[in-house]
Amino acid sequence: MAKVVQGIVRSEMDTSKLFEKFTIDEIREIEHKTRSDIERKKEDLRTMVGERYRDLIEAADTISEMKNTVSKVTQSVNSMQGYCQKLQHTHLIKGVSVGQQSSRDIEKKNEEREFFGIATQIKLLLDMPEKIWSAMDDDQYLCATQLFLLARHINTSLQLDSQQSVRINTWFPVLSRQWAAISQFKTTILQGCRQLLKACDTKESTITSCLCSIILLEDSTPRQVFTEFLLARTGAVQQLFQPDEKSIKSQICEIVQLIITTIYQIHSIFYCHSGSHKQDDKLPTNLLMETLNEVMDKNHSNSVIIDTSKSVSLRLLPQSVSNFRPSLRTPPSAISDHHLQSSCTEWLNTSVQDVHAGVTKLLVYVTNIKALAGIRDALWEFMQKTEYLQEWAKICERVVKRKVAVWEEFVQPLCLSRVQSIIDTQLDQTLNTHMQNITKVLTDLSSPNEKSLMHDRDLSSYIWHESPKDIAATNAWLPASSKTLADGGGLMMKARAFTPTIQRLCQHLDGKLKVLLEDLDYYTAKDSSSEDDSEDGPFNRLADSPVLQKHIQTGCLQHMNKLRDHIGQQLKGSQGQLNSTDIEGAGILINRILLLGRLCGAMCDLAPNLHKCVLLKEKQDKAVKIKRQSSISAKSKQIEDPIWIEVKSNMTDTSCTAFKIWTDYTCSQLVSHFEQMLLDNSGHTALRASTQWDEVQIQEETEDGKTIKSVIRVPMQCSWFVQTLLYDLCGEINRVAGHSISRAVLLELVDNITESILKVFESYLTHTANPQTPQQIPQTQTKALQLIFDIKFLSGILSKKDDSSASKLNQKRVAKIVDKLESKVDPFDLDVFSPYMQSHLYKHIQRCSVLFGSLTSLDKHGTFMSTRGTTSGSQEQHNVLPLSTCTTRFNLLPFSAQSTRSSLQQPLLSPTKMQMLSPTTTMTTLSQESLPAVQRDSGSFFNQVSTIWFSNIGNKKT
Repeated sequence: MAKVVQGIVRSEMDTSKLFEKFTIDEIREIEHKTRSDIERKKEDLRTMVGERYRDLIEAADTISEMKNTVSKVTQSVNSMQGYCQKLQHTHLIKGVSVGQQSSRDIEKKNEEREFFGIATQIKLLLDMPEKIWSAMDDDQYLCATQLFLLARHINTSLQLDSQQSVRINTWFPVLSRQWAAISQFKTTILQGCRQLLKACDTKESTITSCLCSIILLEDSTPRQVFTEFLLARTGAVQQLFQPDEKSIKSQICEIVQLIITTIYQIHSIFYCHSGSHKQDDKLPTNLLMETLNEVMDKNHSNSVIIDTSKSVSLRLLPQSVSNFRPSLRTPPSAISDHHLQSSCTEWLNTSVQDVHAGVTKLLVYVTNIKALAGIRDALWEFMQKTEYLQEWAKICERVVKRKVAVWEEFVQPLCLSRVQSIIDTQLDQTLNTHMQNITKVLTDLSSPNEKSLMHDRDLSSYIWHESPKDIAATNAWLPASSKTLADGGGLMMKARAFTPTIQRLCQHLDGKLKVLLEDLDYYTAKDSSSEDDSEDGPFNRLADSPVLQKHIQTGCLQHMNKLRDHIGQQLKGSQGQLNSTDIEGAGILINRILLLGRLCGAMCDLAPNLHKCVLLKEKQDKAVKIKRQSSISAKSKQIEDPIWIEVKSNMTDTSCTAFKIWTDYTCSQLVSHFEQMLLDNSGHTALRASTQWDEVQIQEETEDGKTIKSVIRVPMQCSWFVQTLLYDLCGEINRVAGHSISRAVLLELVDNITESILKVFESYLTHTANPQTPQQIPQTQTKALQLIFDIKFLSGILSKKDDSSASKLNQKRVAKIVDKLESKVDPFDLDVFSPYMQSHLYKHIQRCSVLFGSLTSLDKHGTFMSTRGTTSGSQEQHNVLPLSTCTTRFNLLPFSAQSTRSSLQQPLLSPTKMQMLSPTTTMTTLSQESLPAVQRDSGSFFNQVSTIWFSNIGNKKT
C-alpha cells in the first residue's frame, strides 16, 4: 500500500483527486510522508551548507539583487561603449577633432569614470566574501586578512564624504548590507588563526601567517603574539590529555611532537640574530618580522590581493585602493633574546608539570611493560626521523640557553615509574597467588580422599614407582653444560624428592616470573631484529635497564622474605598444634611441615627464573660465559652471586627449620614408646620384648681333672622394642625420602635419638639403683645382659666414631651405663659371657647394617667391618679393601679399611676344624669354635659356682 501511495503522490498532487481516490487514513499517511520528506530535505540542506555558510544564506537575497544590479551596470557600460564608438565614427566623418570637447563633456566623463570606479569597488566588495572563504579554506589566513583589510579600507573610503556617501547609498543600496556581512570575517579569521596555533603539525609558514594576521587585525606587537603563541601551545598540551579515541601511544607521541615543534617554531619565527652575531647555519629565523615587513612594504607587489591584469574593470580602481598596503600604528620590533629565553624557560617548566600530570594519568591504563616499550620506541623513531634534531642543541641554546632533553625531562621518569609499578604489581600478584596455592595444597593434604597428594604423604610410593617420564627423551642429545634440573626427567625429580605437587607449585611460580621477565625484556633488552643501535640516536633506549634490573632484584628479594615469613608462620602454627592433637592430626601436620620444607628446598632449583630475577643481567651474562668455559675446562668454576647465595641460604634455613620440627616430633614419639617398653615391668611387656638367645656349650675341668660340659645362653640380637625403634625410625626416614634430606638433618635426628635413649637408660638405672624408690624396677641378671647387648648395639648403630667432643661425651655416657649394667651381673659370669656377646654383637651389627643403613654414619662400615684378625703364623694382609668374613647376604663384600683395630681379635678357623664340621653344625657351634678355649683351674669360677646356674639359663640340666 505504501508503494502505491508513494507512486500516486509523485504523479498527482491535486488535493481534490487525493480526496477522491484515497481514504482519510491514507491521506493522513500521505501527509505524514510528505512532512517527513520536507524535514529530511531540510536536515540534508543544513548538513550540506553548515555553519560556515550561514552568512551566505542570510545574504542570499542580497547577492541575487547584486547580480541583477551588476548585470544592468554591465549592460549600461556596454551601451555606453557602443554609443561612444558611434559618436567617434560620426565625428570623424564630419571632420571634427576628438580633442575638441566641451568642458561639459569632460566633466561628464569624469563623473562616469568616478561612477565606474565606485561600481568596481562595490563589485570588489561583493566578491570579497567568496575570496575570503576560499583563502581560509586553504589556510591562507594572511591573504584573508589582507582581503578583509582591503574591504574595510574600501568601505571607509566610500564613507568619508557624507554627500558622496548619500549618493553612493542611493546608487548602490547593497553597500551597507555587504559591509555588515564582511565585518564578521574578522572574528572568524582570528578564531581560525588561534585554532591553527594549537595544532602540532602546522608548518612554520602557516604559523607565521596566522601570527601576522593577528598582529594586523588587532594592531598588536610581536611580543604580544609571542605570549599568545605560548599560551596557545600550553592550552594545546592540556587539550591533548582530554579523552579521545586515539591510543595512548598516539597521544604521548603528539605531546612530544608538540613540545619539539614548538621549540623549533619559536626559533624559526621569533628568534632574531643580534647584530654582532652572524648566522652560520641554514636554520630559518625571524620569519615573523620578515613576513610583516613584506606585507607592509609599499614597494612590494600587491598581486595577491588585486591582480589588475586579469580584469579590465579593476583598472578603474582608484590608486588609494590599488596601492593599498596594511599598516600598524607602531612599527613592529623584534623580540629581545632575554625576553625570548625567559618566556620559553617559563613555558617549558609549565609544560613539564602539565605533561607529568597528564601522562601519569594516561599511563595508569597501560598494564604491561611491552606497551611502554612500544611508546618509547615510537618516540625514538619519531625523533630519529625529525630532520632538524641534528641542530637541536644549537636551537635549544638560542631559545632556552640549554639543551632540552625531551625524553629525559618529559617522558622517561614517568615510564620508569610506571614500569616499576607494574613490576611491583606483578610480584605482589605472583606472591599472593603462590601463597594461595600453598594454602590450598596444605588444606587438601588433610583430606585422605585427595589422590593427587598421595605421594606427599608417603614419598616412597612416588620414588619407587616407575613412570615413562623418568628418563627425558632429549637427555642424550643435550650437552652437559646446557642441562638444567628439569632436563633430567622424572628420575631426577625422584632423586631430589620433588613430588608432582612441589613441581606444580614451583612451575606456577616460575611461569609467573617468566612472563614478567619476558615482558621486562621488551624494555631492557636490545632488539636483535633492529639494525639501529639503542645507545645512539635521539636518546639511549636502554638507559633504564640497570635501574629496572636492580628494582626487580630488590622487589624479588623482598617478596622472597615475605614468602619465607609466611612459611615460617605456617611452620610455627603447625608446631604449636602438634602437642595438642591426636596421632592422626599430628600426622597431617607433619606432612604439611615436610611439604613446606621440601618446597623451600625446591624453589631455588625448580624456578630458574627466580635466579634470573635475583641475578642482574650483566652477572647473568658473566655466569653464562663462565659456564661455557667450565664445559671446556674442568678447572673452571662458576662463581655464584652473593645475593643469590643468601637467598638459597635463607630458603635452606627455612627448610631445615621444617625438618627440625619433624626430627623433634619423630624423636619424641619413638623414644616415648621406647621408654614405655623399657620401664614397663609387666609380664606381657617382657614377653613382647624378649628375643631368642644363643645356646653355647662350654667345657671345664674340675680339680679331679674331669671335663664338665655346660650349656649357656647369651643374647644374640637386641630386644624387640629396640629393633622396633630403629625400624620405625628407618621407615620414617624412607617415607620422607631420607636420601634427599640434608645429611646434617639426619645426623641431628640420630643425635637426638641417641641423646634421648641415653637419658632413658640413665633414668632406668636411677630407678633400679635406689631400693627405697616406690617406682623401683626389679633388675635381674638376664635383663641386665640383654640391656648391655641393647645399649652396645644402639651405640654401634647410632653413635659416631669421630673425635668431636659430643661423640666422646656420648661414648663416656655409654661406657658409664654399661658399667652400671655390668655391676648387676656376676663378675665371673660376665667374664664368660662377654666374648660371646661381643661376637654376637659384631655379627648382629653386620646383619643389620643394611637394614638400618639410613642411620649408620659415614664411618660405620670401616669401624665394624675391619675386625678381622690375621691367621696364626701368617702375616697381615695389607689390602686396601679388606673382605668381610661374615656377611649374611653378600659374600666377599669389600669395605673400606681403617688403621684402628678392635680390641677383640677373632682367629679364623683352622682347616682341621673346618673339616671336622658336620652338616648339622650350628652357628652356635661355629661361634664357639671361633672363640679361644676358656681354660679354668681349680680356683676358677667353676669350682665355686655350680654349673647348674648356667644350665638354668638355658632351661637345661647337665
